[in-house]
Amino acid sequence: MTVPERIAAYLKKNTPHAYCDDCLQKLLRLARRQEAQQTTKPLGLTEAFTREPGRCFNCGNERQRLVIRAN
Repeated sequence: MTVPERIAAYLKKNTPHAYCDDCLQKLLRLARRQEAQQTTKPLGLTEAFTREPGRCFNCGNERQRLVIRAN
């Protein structure tokens, strides 16, 4: 599974929660935070996902986070 597929699958499994790049990196055991960031930025431009400021469900910090768009 590619990094984008792993992130998308994790978010679908954990809908409606939103996660920051740092937490996605840790939760999915990615080598670097930049892997998460390089994936979440383009995913956030798709119809299925959005990147927005707010509180991360995992760490509780106010950050940019990725979430599945409501239908």
